[in-house]
Amino acid sequence: MALSGVYGLLNSATINPATALIDTPRTLVTRALGAHALMGLVMLVLFLILIAGGQRKWQRVLILLSVFIGLGWGIWARLAPEQADVIVRQPSFVELLIWAAIFALWLAIWRWLFSRSAFGEVQAPSLVLPVPALMLVCAALGVFFLLRLAQNLIPADMWSIMVVLLAMCIAMLWFRRETRRPFYAATTLPPKPLPLRWGVIALAFFLTIFAAAYHLPILGTQDANQLTVLVFSFTLYGFGWLPASALFIGVRAYIRQIQGAGF
Repeated sequence: MALSGVYGLLNSATINPATALIDTPRTLVTRALGAHALMGLVMLVLFLILIAGGQRKWQRVLILLSVFIGLGWGIWARLAPEQADVIVRQPSFVELLIWAAIFALWLAIWRWLFSRSAFGEVQAPSLVLPVPALMLVCAALGVFFLLRLAQNLIPADMWSIMVVLLAMCIAMLWFRRETRRPFYAATTLPPKPLPLRWGVIALAFFLTIFAAAYHLPILGTQDANQLTVLVFSFTLYGFGWLPASALFIGVRAYIRQIQGAGF
């Protein structure tokens, strides 16, 4: 969660500040720490599925993920331009299908390359970004961040708060590295590519749920409907994941101290 939080904050500050920080501090919680961080977590899980999709537990997770993304994307794309402060036009159903097809094609190509490469010999250290590459990424993000500041897209009272939150996430990741337990991606090794049939099943679930959610009429009123539930879910996640992660790490550190052994 801490890693997805880093993504959510960086994405909000460098790529999408015009929407993620349009009404702070509300959208800092609902979008930067909520929706964007949650989507970062979804992408991390999808990455693990692409690595270890041959394991049955990840195939079940993929189906649940397809339903979750299809439902959320359909509701947001249909109602957010009308009811939320999102400064974009409403995309048509066909446009969204085209983007979904492009993404599915990219995943299919990735899976094809994966199955025909030497990825089966991947070791855990190779999943960690090398220091030079990490420095290059940080430099690029720093340039984007300064550019957004110069464009006045980041509220003056928010950028310092975001830096503090980002530092907290990085600190949690840093202290996590001192444990003896391997990072989670390493537990998926050796890689087992996702069977093609499960990819097709997941795509069918996604398209069905997405189409139903997009064409679903408003359930309730203009002020309380399915979009309200979705935004409320983002808000709960935005409020909850950081203290929950800190509590989890603290409890594990306390247990480690009591037992006098690593974990």
